[in-house]
This record gives sequence, structure tokens and C-alpha cells, in this order.
Amino acid sequence: MKLIPVICALICLMLSACSTPSGYQRPVITLPEKWQTMPEQTTALPDNAPWWQAFADPQLDLLMAEAKHLNPDIQRARILLRKSRAEYQSISAMRNPALQGNALSKREHESANIDSSTFSQPGETDSLFQFGFDASWELDFFGVRHQLSDAALAQTEATLAGLANVSVTMLAEVARNYIELRKAEALIAAAQEDEETARNMLELVRARSHAGFASGADLITAETGLRSAQMALVPLRVMKNVALNRLSVLLGRYPGELQLSRFQQLPVTPVALPSALPSELLRQRPDILAAEKLLAAASARAGAAQAEWYPRFSLLGQIGLASSVFGKLAEGASRIWRIGPSLSWPLLRGGQIAATIQVRNAEQQQALIIYRQTILQATEDVENSLTGYEQEKKLQAQYSENVTLAQKRLTQAESHYAAGLSDYRAVLHARHTWITTRQEQIRSTAALASSWIAINKAFAGHLYHSSAESQLNDTDSCFQKQTPDNSTCITSH
Repeated sequence: MKLIPVICALICLMLSACSTPSGYQRPVITLPEKWQTMPEQTTALPDNAPWWQAFADPQLDLLMAEAKHLNPDIQRARILLRKSRAEYQSISAMRNPALQGNALSKREHESANIDSSTFSQPGETDSLFQFGFDASWELDFFGVRHQLSDAALAQTEATLAGLANVSVTMLAEVARNYIELRKAEALIAAAQEDEETARNMLELVRARSHAGFASGADLITAETGLRSAQMALVPLRVMKNVALNRLSVLLGRYPGELQLSRFQQLPVTPVALPSALPSELLRQRPDILAAEKLLAAASARAGAAQAEWYPRFSLLGQIGLASSVFGKLAEGASRIWRIGPSLSWPLLRGGQIAATIQVRNAEQQQALIIYRQTILQATEDVENSLTGYEQEKKLQAQYSENVTLAQKRLTQAESHYAAGLSDYRAVLHARHTWITTRQEQIRSTAALASSWIAINKAFAGHLYHSSAESQLNDTDSCFQKQTPDNSTCITSH
């Protein structure tokens, strides 16, 4: 018994000589102070409004609301989040004491040709009845289980940010395909108007040909123009069906199931951006948050691997009843109990711990590189989206002016031809110019809307302090409470 204090003193001395791995520290990343392309027109945007409401399109609002609940990728990300939370709870529970109940009933006959055992004599048949509880608790002095729990928590937070990232991406994809659909419908409407114009011109040329004022070449050219206008509708209808089918799939439906209201016009894109676009908004991007949490998880696993060098201490205990006669099992003399510490120290494991540490350190360095790369890619996304938006906005005024001039030129050419002052080639050339400029204007309008979508996606919807941010905040609050079915929240440790 005198050796116990000495052993305890030696253990304390060894513990004081060991050091646990330091905690995770977020790496310092310097973000650009300003963007290379700054908006020329700025405005104060409303708070707490989803960014897509800037288009003032009720049909788009309905699609986005539906996509948040029915998009298959978002649904799959929610399931992954529930799985990650369950794994976190499982790993965190390993830090708590474990209690196990057991019961035993057996009848045993010993061989007469061996020495007596604990309960039986040679050649005798005996019974044993036992009931009790076993308890164990590992004292996490060096933080192995604590680090693993931190890694699981960081992994869960990364999955949470991944869910937000999927939501941002999918909602932007829904909006982009909606713009593509409306662009195709606008091009179809313009092409149908062009077809009607070509049909009217063909009738005019035929009338002039019958009167002897138009040549056969003019008539052939007018007929060819009508067929070209009709053929131009075919790829546009294909474009419309592709966009509509893509929207259906994004909403978790089969192609052909989605029915939208009749086309009116392309959504009007805001002509101004917020007055301030700080680079700090990038830190709120879900993909950057996910990369940072994965780095934290890798750091915690590296710390847990380092702590494997140190001994593990556990408290073991047992309490129960044991008797060879069932009727005496409840008597006080049948009580049994055991309690004591346990020490486990990996003295020789063939370099396994050192190799594991190298693996975890490599994973940590890889996660750091991915984190930095994610920030660089986010900066690129912002710069590209701002540049595209500003350039398309400048093109809008030019295309509008070109359409006005082309319309005047076409009207003038048709009037001159009807009056016999010019041949049909002037009409054909003016009509081609007018069609081209109208198509360019429609495509530019759609490109401007897509650039606006790209900007909001690049900032994860935080230009409007949108639901992307509130979703993260609301879900983060789940770590402070727990629901009965664990479907939405987990308990923070």
C-alpha cells in the first residue's frame, strides 16, 4: 500500500512533462482593400429582402420559394447535415462515462481430472447466478477525445456551410435558367414579329410583281426571307424547352410538368449596386466558411493524433450480486464490487503513431491550401461578376440606340420600296440589321440580369442581407438547443 503514493507521484511527474497540442487558430488571410471594378451607380438596397426580389417578378419569387424546399441537391445536403450531426453526437458521447448492465445464469460441471476452479470442485456440478453493472470512464487528460469531438463539430459546421453553399448555388441556377427561359421567349416573340413582317413584305412584292414593278429576283428573295424567318424560330423553341426542362429538374419535377405564366417581358435588372461592397463580405461566403471549418477539423485531428503518444487513464468499476443459489442472490453476502484505475500507454507500436501524425499534418496543410485557394477563387468570382455587370450596363444604352436607328432605317427602306424609289435589296439589308440589333439587345438584357445574379451569388446573397445569411444564423442557433427528433438542431458541447 505504501507504493501507491509513489506510483501516483510518478504519474503526476510524467503528466507534467507532457504537453497537449495547442488549440486551432484561424489563419490570417489578407483580403483586397477594394475591387478593381467599382460600380459607377450606387444605391442603398433594402435590408432583409431576398436578392431575387430586385427583379420584381412574382413568377420568379414563386420558383425560388419552391426550389428552397424541393431542389434535390438542397434536400441531399440537408440529409448530409443530419448525418454529420448524428456523427458529432456519437463522437461527443464517447467523452461521457459508460454504464452497462449484465446478467448471468449458468450451470457448470467440472472435469474430475483437473484442479479445482474458483467456483467448482473436480467432478461437481454447480450453478452461478450473477447480476450487476459495469462502468468505465476514460479521463481525457491529453485531449484525444476532446480533439476528436472538436473535429466532429467543425466537420458538422462545414457541412452546415456546405448546405448554405448548395442553396446559394442552386437558387442562382434557378434564377439564371429562368432568365434563359424568358430570353428565349423574348427572342421567339421578336422572331415571330419578324416572320409576320417578312410575310407582309412577300405579299407586297407579289403585288408589285403582278403589276410589273418588281422583278422575279425580288420575289425569290422575299420568299427566301420568309422561310429564313420561319427557320429561325426552330432553335429558339429548342432553347426555350431546354431552359424549361432544366427549371423543372431543379424543382424536383419531370420535364414537362412545370407550367409558367404567359411571357410578358424580361425581368428588369437593377441599374445600381450597393454603395459599399467591402471585401469582408467574402468571409461570409458559405464555401469559405466550409473551407475554414474543414481546416479546423483537420487541425483537431492532427492534435488528436499527437496526443496518442501519451498514456490513457480510465476508471473502471463493477457492482452487482453473485450466488450459486438463486434464492440467496438478494442477500447482502452476495454483493460484489470492484473499482480502480486503468493505465494504457503505447510504448511500442511500430511507428504507427508517428506515421498517423504525418498523415494528419499533411491533411492539415492541404486544408490550409484549399482554404486559401477558395478565397482566391471567391475574389475572382466577384471581380468577374462586377466587370461583366458594368460592361453589360454600358452596352445597354448602345443597343437601345442601335435598335431605334435600325427601326427608322427599316421603315424608311420599306417606304422607299413601296413607292418604287429603291430595290428590294435595301429593304433586305435594313431588315437584317434591325433583326440583329433587336436580338443583341435581348441577349444583352439577359446577360445583364445574369451578371446581377452572378454578383449576388459571388457575395452569397449578402448584398441584400438575404435569406442566405439568415439561414446560417438560424441554423447556427440550433447548436444552442436540441429538438426531440434531432431533425434540425443539435446540442453544443
